[in-house]
Amino acid sequence: MKDIWLSNPEDITPRADCAPIDWRPFHEQTILNGHYLLRAMRNTPSDLEDAAEVMRTSFSVIRDTEFDILLQARGFALILGDGENFLKGDKFALVAEEIATAKVVALFLFSMAKKQRNCELVVIATHEKYQERGIGHELAYAFDSYIAECGVEMAY
Repeated sequence: MKDIWLSNPEDITPRADCAPIDWRPFHEQTILNGHYLLRAMRNTPSDLEDAAEVMRTSFSVIRDTEFDILLQARGFALILGDGENFLKGDKFALVAEEIATAKVVALFLFSMAKKQRNCELVVIATHEKYQERGIGHELAYAFDSYIAECGVEMAY
């Protein structure tokens, strides 16, 4: 058992390029007959407050825990970066915006270990009024495509 990592198995080829990866621009797309827009979260008061509202309606169980920072708009700014650093660190958020109301109704929050080329999905949330419509399903497909485009080799 000790020598398992001393040599590579025959079916494993080591990566030649070990440079870190990074976020790429996310290409917005409409889903579900044009009713929703999938896009990167924006550092605007409305996006931050809408995201917090999504969390409050779908994850009230995190109140009074270490994660309750996500129940407040300011919490998203702290996690995703402030000002020009928004979405430039290791965290990223994809959202689904209802086009008719311009409100964020669902989100995926994830974290990238850029040197290790992996990604952790941290939060999946859909506002309680918008659940069971397939929005989360569409976000999952967009998330999967996006992280592959960024160079992620393993997601969990």
